[in-house]
Amino acid sequence: MLDSTKRFWIIISILLSGLFINGCSAKAYYSTQIDPQITFNKQEPLTIYTDEMPSITDKKFALSLAETMVEYGFQINGFNLETKSTNCYLVFSLDTSSSQYTGSYTTYNTSTAYISGKYTSITTPNTNIYTIPIVTKKIAVSIICKDNRGKKTQVWFGYVGANIRDYDKYQQKIIKNLVELVGKDFKGYLKVE
Repeated sequence: MLDSTKRFWIIISILLSGLFINGCSAKAYYSTQIDPQITFNKQEPLTIYTDEMPSITDKKFALSLAETMVEYGFQINGFNLETKSTNCYLVFSLDTSSSQYTGSYTTYNTSTAYISGKYTSITTPNTNIYTIPIVTKKIAVSIICKDNRGKKTQVWFGYVGANIRDYDKYQQKIIKNLVELVGKDFKGYLKVE
């Protein structure tokens, strides 16, 4: 007879193997918006700004983002464009959040006892509770341009949310997907492997 812990891991193994058989792949959630009244041209010179005292993580992200944008034909100040004043700039924010999912499942233990000259089966339910930690890496990017009067307007916004393990493993693909969505409206999951 299997104990509750062994049953739990057998059930989890069956569920996970079903996910892998069905082609489970790493995905990230993307949400982007473009101002419908402004046309953004990727040939417009763009400056990527970081904080006054950026962290090493911010510096690495800005560098990777700039290199990817150049690869996709954007004109990035200080990369494929001489450093100069630009009307458009990009700002970003990186964040990590934690949450947890708690669930339960029931296993049934059946035992047989000899009572008053006959065998009697007794089934006892056992509720097992489990908690799965969820850590999400979030990226928010805004492109802001000045109009001919010098007024700043957000022309595009992009957001990515990815499981931290997927982000660490597929960061470059996550950034490429985001760059491909610059200037577009989109909501949904994209593969990142």
